[in-house]
Amino acid sequence: MNEVSEKNTIWVAVPYYCALLMPKRGLSRIYFFVQVDLVKGHICYQTMKIWPGQQIGSLASWLRSQGVQGVLSTDMAPKYVLELRHLGIWHWQAEASDSDDLISTWFARLAGEDYSCFRAQQLAMRQQGSSSENRHLSTRSNALQ
Repeated sequence: MNEVSEKNTIWVAVPYYCALLMPKRGLSRIYFFVQVDLVKGHICYQTMKIWPGQQIGSLASWLRSQGVQGVLSTDMAPKYVLELRHLGIWHWQAEASDSDDLISTWFARLAGEDYSCFRAQQLAMRQQGSSSENRHLSTRSNALQ
């Protein structure tokens, strides 16, 4: 099994439905947490987590406590984005059809290249099992490159 260098990776959170705000429901509570290796250009690990809501604190403070460094979404919710930034978490907004597309678009813009292998990794990961269980992809991602 390949070791992942923590200094080369970051954790990003992506709302399950891509938007921070859900119509008539408020803040999204289900998030994909994705560990991305910025040097090798692949996803190391992905899991899904549910924010328990205001009883444990704000969304921004919960994301920070989970080690998230950035949030990707299709909407700009100024009040919540300011809370994120105040706690040192960046936000990136883009048009996307789904969370896989959002992650791929973000990484391609970040790297200035087409990282379509991300999309293939994400699709393979989703086909491997339930979307609610943890999946370790470091071995598989190397095979896809």
